[in-house]
Amino acid sequence: MLARAYSPLPILTDLRLHAMLQAKQRNVRIIRWRRSSTERTQSTATSPETTSRGRTKSLISLRAGLAVVGGRAAGALSRRLHLGGGTSIAGIVAQRVYPNIVGHLAAELEHGSVVVTGTNGKTTTSGFIAAILREAGLRVWHNREGSNLMGGVANTLVMRALPTGHLRGEGRAISIFEVDEAVVPQVVQVVSPRVAVFTNLFRDQLDRYGEVDSVAARWPVHLFMCKFSISA
Repeated sequence: MLARAYSPLPILTDLRLHAMLQAKQRNVRIIRWRRSSTERTQSTATSPETTSRGRTKSLISLRAGLAVVGGRAAGALSRRLHLGGGTSIAGIVAQRVYPNIVGHLAAELEHGSVVVTGTNGKTTTSGFIAAILREAGLRVWHNREGSNLMGGVANTLVMRALPTGHLRGEGRAISIFEVDEAVVPQVVQVVSPRVAVFTNLFRDQLDRYGEVDSVAARWPVHLFMCKFSISA
């Protein structure tokens, strides 16, 4: 009995056809997926709500950029003309151009911020905290110049921002704001710090603040509306 000759061609042909069929099916799925993705993109792009949000963000970035450029120019001019140290003028001008410039830039801080306040010891405490955070490997931005009113806080952020209206380095830093005890309610509402540190509270500048009780009474109203840690 003669041995039957075995040819692999039919099997190879079947495998080739099967592979071609699978490839065609994959191509059809890819084309369908691309079409669906394109349709979703087009529908999203043409959505009035998306268009409105995009325009709002563009306007905010434009206004923030103008505030940064105007503030930094004012600070440079002030230092050039020896009209002051320029520690707050940049922030003041930027706030005039865009009142929410502090909140806008503070929201971009990757590691948030720390607020240090009190009658005495603010600068020393802020320095200690800054040294500890730097030792931990964080980039620290600190209003070490001593301008601790709202203009100084704005100045700290504006001087580290780009003309695009965003923080440089994509905000990969933590800010330490040394804040005057009278403006604590305003600062914590705008900045939303991760931690608030209170050193002490004594009678000081009665013509500006009044009695200690009046200053302390304003703190809880605003502080406990924010979610952060309090250290005394």
